[in-house]
Amino acid sequence: MVKEAFIGNYDIREVLERYGLTGRKLYIAGDPAPLEGVWIPFRDVIMYRNYFPWLQAIDHDTVLILNNCLKRTQLTCLEYNCIRHYCLNAGAILVFCPLPLVESISDFRAARSFIAPNPFAKDFDNDYSHIHANFRITYHVQEITLPPEAHEKYEALKQNLIDECRDKAENGKPCTPGIIPRRLLRFAEKYKPAGYDRLDDFKSEMKLCVSDLKCDQYFYHELLRKKAESESLYDYIPS
Repeated sequence: MVKEAFIGNYDIREVLERYGLTGRKLYIAGDPAPLEGVWIPFRDVIMYRNYFPWLQAIDHDTVLILNNCLKRTQLTCLEYNCIRHYCLNAGAILVFCPLPLVESISDFRAARSFIAPNPFAKDFDNDYSHIHANFRITYHVQEITLPPEAHEKYEALKQNLIDECRDKAENGKPCTPGIIPRRLLRFAEKYKPAGYDRLDDFKSEMKLCVSDLKCDQYFYHELLRKKAESESLYDYIPS
């Protein structure tokens, strides 16, 4: 039984040919693929209108293609668990991800679970022989220094956001402190030239403008961490 994961830029048709899977019944979840098969987006894997028909249709003659389904940080989220049920029925499973994480390398456990003998198992062995990778992460960085008045406005906005969140909490209203860094990041974007990627994004190649504001420094160091953790996968994959 073919169960393989591919991290990076791979041609799905070529992979199907490599493993002798052309002409098989294809069920595709995640991003669209230029293939003749049944497709649903990642968000719809949990829908009743898809879930039970897929469970009935997917069998040992089916190739299940999971195309960029590494979307969550919770290993046991509903979407992943539905996918695992599909995996139990499929005759072959091909997992394709552009990068091996969402927030941390522990997210990659989901992709590994999809090709594991028991996709619901909580522990994995050290066998990475069915995982392939060719991704490269490159940041093109321009650093800028903002004027003192920008720093003053930044500190005032940060304090206002903190006070607003505190007031909501004290009055029993919902408050999400995690939105504060992103609100501050939006403020920082006003001082940057156009044409740069947002620092709270994560792609294999990014054009970054990093100011000396604390929020920019935080998100930039998060990108560096994600790059290092992603590339650590190469320490385990057989060359």
